Amino acid sequence: MSTPKGKLWAEACDVLRWHNKNADSCIQTLNRLWRKSPWVADPGALPVLAERQLQLTEERWSLERLEDLLHERQRTLNTPHSVTPPIIVVRWDGTDYLIDGRTRINDWARSETKGRHRTLVIERVQQDGA
Repeated sequence: MSTPKGKLWAEACDVLRWHNKNADSCIQTLNRLWRKSPWVADPGALPVLAERQLQLTEERWSLERLEDLLHERQRTLNTPHSVTPPIIVVRWDGTDYLIDGRTRINDWARSETKGRHRTLVIERVQQDGA
């Protein structure tokens, strides 16, 4: 497990920086991408994530589990720039939302790249009194 100031947070931010708009911070980019998920019916109902509320864990997910994250609108024939970055997921209220990695997942599915793939899971933790 890692706190947002740890190594996993820095790695997640490095992956997400490709999605930054203008001078967005990592947390702003994360919140924006989460709200853009095709699985989110009402983006306004999602809480705004703050760094101090987050914990990150590194997990190894099967290709099948990763493919389950893809919405039909996220299917693509594009080739990823790199297959080495981890997949980024937000886990909220028992549901996993793909934040970054759709092109890699699609590529792995086409090439049948089985095995376990690094996945960074970002979760909001309850704060005392919150």
